[in-house]
Amino acid sequence: MKRVTYVLLLTIVLLSACSGGITAKDSTATPPAATPNPETLGKADCYTQDMSVPINQRVEKLLSCMTLAEKIGQMTQVEKNSLKAGDITKYFIGSVLSGGGGSPTGDNTPAGWAKMINGFQDEALATRLGVAESPQLHELTEETLNSLRKIGLLESA
Repeated sequence: MKRVTYVLLLTIVLLSACSGGITAKDSTATPPAATPNPETLGKADCYTQDMSVPINQRVEKLLSCMTLAEKIGQMTQVEKNSLKAGDITKYFIGSVLSGGGGSPTGDNTPAGWAKMINGFQDEALATRLGVAESPQLHELTEETLNSLRKIGLLESA
């Protein structure tokens, strides 16, 4: 019986030594920082336009602030005739396609295209993070293309 007791006590001592023993809770220790709720963060918390910060860090910061719905919305492209007013803001739509009849309704002019694109951008910028929308334009006349380039709405086409 003494031998069994001795083996049990030795086992307990060895296990205690291996596990670092039981320590008292340090009441002065700082608790780990809680992960912020993405929905409570705004533009200033989530991204910077400071070009000295590497792009991968800026992207990671923005992605860490986005909810799943915002990430899905940013990867979604919707044809412009399928949208209702407010859909870009409501669903965080990242891209609008203007093709196959997607010219501005009743105003296929440079001014009409600029008004339509600005409307999409205004909705996108009204979201919590204000991530701009990416228009995909396919039915532009050469006159409209040249006008949009001149006013800076189109970089290449």
